[in-house]
Amino acid sequence: MTDWLGDTLIATTILMALVLLIREPVRSHFGPAVAYGLWLIPAARLLMPTLTTTVERTLPAVAPPVIGLPLNAVSLASTPAAAIPPPGLFEQLGGWSGLALIAWSVGALAMLGHGIATYRRQRRAVLSNSVQLARLDNSRLIRSGAVGGPMAFGIFDRVIVLPIDFDECYDAGQRRLALEHELAHHRSGDLIANHVAYVLLCLQWFNPLAWAAHAAFRFDQEAACDARVLDKVSGPDRAAYGQAIAKAASGRALLFSGALDRPSTLQRRLRSMLSSPNPARRSVGKSLIAVTAALALPLTATWATQYVDIA
Repeated sequence: MTDWLGDTLIATTILMALVLLIREPVRSHFGPAVAYGLWLIPAARLLMPTLTTTVERTLPAVAPPVIGLPLNAVSLASTPAAAIPPPGLFEQLGGWSGLALIAWSVGALAMLGHGIATYRRQRRAVLSNSVQLARLDNSRLIRSGAVGGPMAFGIFDRVIVLPIDFDECYDAGQRRLALEHELAHHRSGDLIANHVAYVLLCLQWFNPLAWAAHAAFRFDQEAACDARVLDKVSGPDRAAYGQAIAKAASGRALLFSGALDRPSTLQRRLRSMLSSPNPARRSVGKSLIAVTAALALPLTATWATQYVDIA
């Protein structure tokens, strides 16, 4: 188990670095949705079991006769029991590797618990003074003063929350496109992906590359959601959608939510909206992801050898 865990942490780090290197050219050539799909490769590595190879070993037909006790047995037999010191706490914990495993487990569990508590607190703050307006596509549409822009959250209880001044700040076309963006998050399972991504980040809490990968993953998710919305609209609506994104840039999103309002990535998202590869090119990009995963995952797998003794 320890070998698999160590190999998996190293392999996912390598795969995350690979995705960080190629995601920008992939987005420009094949579109935001394909760049977002690249993150399936390091996530899939966590699901790979240990690959085992079987090796047959031939044993001697007749074992040599044993005369007396082995030398080490004689020396141990002649040593008083009191002279053999019991293993210390450091040895009982497995040495440095055991201590590292304990520190990693404590850090991962602490970060996971903190994230869950933060999300519950933020969700409670949004819902406490909210007013439900309607239901859209199995999602509750509410209005709350705790948010600065539209956002979607929740997996089992799916919610789309709007700011108090939503009707005043956004015209009819912008309101329609903003709601379509949040509905697209729910329909595509982005909220589930956010929870899974946070768990994976907890497993790599000590790794700076994992934090950079998580931020890049969230940007690629929003860019892919933008592309899904823009695929359904024409020229004037594309401009209205860009204006809605700019108006929603308040930066007050929940931990696991999908939201328009990320001011730090606003300009990059607007530039990403300018590229719209045709469906054929996007299909080629998705095929390349499948081929890359089929080649990269076995190369990073954990291998074990099982010996079968044959007399």
